Amino acid sequence: MTPKEKAEQLINLFLNKISFSGVSKTFDIKQSKICSLIVVSEIKHEKRCDYGGVDFWNLVENEINKY
Repeated sequence: MTPKEKAEQLINLFLNKISFSGVSKTFDIKQSKICSLIVVSEIKHEKRCDYGGVDFWNLVENEINKY
């Protein structure tokens, strides 16, 4: 999985969980990005960052920010 695909996967995961009736889709995406960035930050700070390493997660973080 590419960093871009992982970023989209994380954002969509939270987007499907965060649903505020009457609130714009832009707000939902913004909240999903924030949640995704928190997850990536936690993964990067784990002592055992096995899945792709810190470099991979830095790229994922960049993709989330560009989304």
